[in-house]
Amino acid sequence: MATLVQRILFAASITLGGCLETRVDEAEPGTFACEDASECRPGDSCILGICEAGAPPQLEIRFPEAFDSIAMDTGSGPVPMSISVGGQNLELEEPHGSAEGDAGKGYVELFVDDERVALLTAGNLVSGVVTEVMLDDTPGAHRITAMARTLSGERYDNVDSVGTRLVWVDDGMPHVAIVSPWPGQELGLEQTDVDVEIAAINFEFLPPQVESTGNYGHAHLHYDDSFPSCSDDPACDCCYLAVAAPKLDDVDAGPARRVTTRVTLPPSAAGGATVSAVLRQTFHAPFEDSDQNTVHDSVAIIRKDIAQEVTDG
Repeated sequence: MATLVQRILFAASITLGGCLETRVDEAEPGTFACEDASECRPGDSCILGICEAGAPPQLEIRFPEAFDSIAMDTGSGPVPMSISVGGQNLELEEPHGSAEGDAGKGYVELFVDDERVALLTAGNLVSGVVTEVMLDDTPGAHRITAMARTLSGERYDNVDSVGTRLVWVDDGMPHVAIVSPWPGQELGLEQTDVDVEIAAINFEFLPPQVESTGNYGHAHLHYDDSFPSCSDDPACDCCYLAVAAPKLDDVDAGPARRVTTRVTLPPSAAGGATVSAVLRQTFHAPFEDSDQNTVHDSVAIIRKDIAQEVTDG
């Protein structure tokens, strides 16, 4: 990462040498600090605050397929699952403590839910790297995350350097999951309107004006409320941000397994927060699981004062 002295020397060289564009075009990769690619020479990228040759890493989960379901009886125990990670612009190597020559090299940290299950340090991401893990038998959604890091362990900062996938463990009961925002996602304090995507299994979303019996209904979206305790508190349960469901006037309105709803977040301080989705029947009564808890999903996000970070930077 460039120091303040380097930035000053960079500014001085522009003053003495004349044209910024000429100086950047002549510079070696890794010379200049940046905040976005527009500050780098053509063809270079801004990677971790430095202009580097080429493009930043991109990762994707190629297998399992999105929203795959694994039928499982509760208590049957973990099952093996193959995960294929693909990508480009990242040469896999064993991590080390030095930041020298990190650009374009690194490793992949692989998580299932909140647990790190593997480090991918060898192979060709273009053709795909496959690893075997054990998937817990807890019914509902399970999240796979692949994260690119430099050889020194620093996380690459471009959005495409993280690949995600959501799969289900299916016990035949309704379950809900928040697909976006993803756990750990950073949202600026000035970002008040957010699209929340949710998915369900053994349940279908209907417009809230449509009543039906069975596993049909909608979801209530909450911000920074604690579940399942919130559902037992009328002062909390009543005060959701939005209803997640197909709109009645949509051309394709009807049963759906995934819906996206725009919500307006309330004022919030910097730090951790949660977004929750709670399944409701068409007449608003909550669905309950075998433990008589509301069927819900909560993800932790991070609220940041991004404008202040830019000013400080």
